[in-house]
Parts: sequence; structure tokens; C-alpha cells
Amino acid sequence: MKKWLITIGLFLLFAWSISGSDENRKATPRSAATACDGGQTIGDVVAVSGDYDVRSSPSENAGRIKNVKASEALRSTVYHRIDNSTTVRRLCVDRDWTLVQIVSPEWLTHVRGWVPDTTLREIERTASGERVYKEEDFIWDEDTSAFKPQILQIVNRIVNERPGCTTIDTASVAKSPSRSAPGDPVFFVTCGNVGTQMFNVWFRPGEADAVGGNGGQQIQSREHGELQARIRVTVVGGNRPTIRGDTNLPDGTELLIMVSREDIEYRAEEKVNVAGGHFEAGPFLWTGDDLPGGNYSVEVLMPAPAVQSDSVRKVTGEQGERLTGPLIQNTEAGAVVRGAMTVSINGPPPRQPRRKDHTVNASDKDVYNAFALCRAFDAIGLLSKPCDVSVWGSTVDLSIDMSTVEALRFCSKIPTMTRKVGVNFSSEWSLRIYSPYSNGNTIAICRL
Repeated sequence: MKKWLITIGLFLLFAWSISGSDENRKATPRSAATACDGGQTIGDVVAVSGDYDVRSSPSENAGRIKNVKASEALRSTVYHRIDNSTTVRRLCVDRDWTLVQIVSPEWLTHVRGWVPDTTLREIERTASGERVYKEEDFIWDEDTSAFKPQILQIVNRIVNERPGCTTIDTASVAKSPSRSAPGDPVFFVTCGNVGTQMFNVWFRPGEADAVGGNGGQQIQSREHGELQARIRVTVVGGNRPTIRGDTNLPDGTELLIMVSREDIEYRAEEKVNVAGGHFEAGPFLWTGDDLPGGNYSVEVLMPAPAVQSDSVRKVTGEQGERLTGPLIQNTEAGAVVRGAMTVSINGPPPRQPRRKDHTVNASDKDVYNAFALCRAFDAIGLLSKPCDVSVWGSTVDLSIDMSTVEALRFCSKIPTMTRKVGVNFSSEWSLRIYSPYSNGNTIAICRL
């Protein structure tokens, strides 16, 4: 399924940066970005501070290197950029500028260009050659920021002591919602490279005090175990209910919360992400007012892991193969987590009949395709708000700054592109395009 996501991204021209094809390599003007003109040739690998659009020659006024495919697809100029998640090879130095070529991530190695020396920093290494990771190498959140010194010390010890951990994913450091307890946070880091065996190593901040000797044995071993998915839901807010949940699914997991009642044909849904082991959706309303009294079905759905983020799939498995328990349903798209409950809401009956909503006939494969398509759109980073999926309405909704004519032309190409890679929606799914200036009105609609 991950292969399909990459393929559809290529056809939609959104995943331009994950292909090392010859066609993508032509997006970089080699003749402009490789001339050293007598500068000093180097060849070492360094880290990046901040972010910067690479230039075609050693000058702030030089042209930025255009990402041709992305720019053509979006009808907006997009440039190649490096940031602190990147390592680069210094090819040549010319005064205060350096010609670099990306080393990691591996799928961007075709990108090269000139950057100011101030954007680069040396990578410190131990006597045995292991990298010494610095604070600037990580992406810190509220949980990890409180333990920066401890995390840095422990992660560097893991790199030195743990077999298979000479390379780590610095963006993976996070607090474990399932293993942490009040006053006892547990963190993890992912070891290995894409394309090799990757695994998690778990640790507590207090282990930073144990340096050498038996201290290293306190760090927990590889995490290859199964995860029995758990979801606990509570409903608060009376006739304007908010759905609150606790789960052991990893932070960042995308969930779809759906509330329905058949006898009044009520359908509502909200997409949320797990944060700190919790999620919340709502309040849910009836034509802008209180819900009528009665019984409602509440369903929590985790779409197939293939449409989830890399950090989530590291826990669940690429196809959800590590997920277990009664909430797991195996589908063609992989394992999904689905929980349902019925809640009773007190109050008067509906004041007027509600118009009939779209009948839900979406298969799990349709839902998978919709979320994967949405994720490909989100990856471009140029939408005015996150892409949205409506299971009840069978729609994928985009908001992007383009004219109606451009939207209609763009929209008309999507069905052909998806069919070329064997992606077919069995039900009446639509792509709806909005503009941030269209006051909530669609500027183009096409069938998927």
C-alpha cells in the first residue's frame, strides 16, 4: 500500500521529492549549480541549521533552484530547500558560499545547489566515528522539551552502545502514551535507515544519570512486539456532545469520529489526531443547535496504516500487522481499528424532519483511497488548510489558492491520473476544490 501511495503521489505530481528518477534529476539546473569556478573542493558531510532555498550560483541574488514538476502541477513556483532534518555533502566552497548535495534523506540526493556557509555546521563525532547528536538535530515538542539534556545524553549513549543504532531518526523522539504514567514519562527513539530494519528503543529521562557500567542496561531493548489496540470513549456536553477518547495508538494517528442516528437520518463526522494518548471531537450539533433526544451511534475509525504517517507505521507496522485485539478488522487495504458504541442523549424530539443525508456506501477500500489521496495533497504543503475527507459525503475536499479556470483544468486531470495507477473508487466519490477566497463555495468538482 505504501508503494501505491508513492505512485499516486508521482502521478499527481505531489511527491516530486521522493523520486530519484532521471526525469526528476533534470529539475535541478546542473550547469548552473555545479560550476566551482576555482573554488576549494571539499567533499565532507555536514548538518544544516534552519532552512534555506538552494541557489543556482554563490549569491543571495542568484536564482533559486526551481522544482519544475511541483511548480507545473501547482501553477505556483516551488523551490528546492534544505533544513535541519537534512545532511549535505559540501562539494565546493567559494568565498562565503558552499555548493552542496543532499545526502539524507536518501530520496533527495539528486538535489544540489549553493547555500551560505552560515546555514551549515560541522557534525561532531566520537573517537570511534559515531555521530554526536546536538539539540539542533531534533524536533522538540512540549513533552520532550522539558527533558532536552537527558534525552540528548541518552540518545547519544544509544548511538554508541546499541547495535544497529549508529543512525537514528531525529524526528522520531517522542513520549510514549501507552508506557508513560503520571510522573513517570517514557520516551523512545527509532534506530535504522529507511530500507533497513528499523526498531524503537525506549528509555526514561532518569537513565541519563547512569553513564557507563550497568547504566546502559537500563535502556529497554528493541520493540518488535504487538500492540493490542485500545480505545475508550466518553461523551460530555449533553445535547451538544463532545467525544473524548483515550487510546494507546501512537501519537499522530489519524482518526475519524462519526456520530449518526438512523431514524432522523443524522450524520456527522470529524477528523482528529491522537496527541498524548488522547483525542477529542465536537461539539456535534443539529442544524446549528442541540441534538434531539434519543440514541446515537458513535464510531471511531483508524484508517489503514498505509495512509498514516511514518512515525505511526513504525509502531503499527506497514500494513497494521502489529495491531491485535477485538477492535482490529483486516481489509484489503490493511488492518483498521474500528470501535463503536451507542450513547443516549436526553432532550425533546426533533422539531422538524431533517433532510436526508448521503447514504453511506463507502467500502473500506474507498476510505483508504480517499485518505491516501488526501495525504498526497497535504504533502505539497501549499494547501490553505489541511485536506479533508468526508466518509458520509464521499468527498475529498481541498482548499488551494487558484482560479476557477485553473481548478477546473486541474480537477479534470485527477480521475485519469488515479485510474492510470489502478485506483478506482467503487462508489460515487468526488473531489471538491475550494479557494480561501470563495467564502466556502466550491470552485470545481470532479468525480473520482
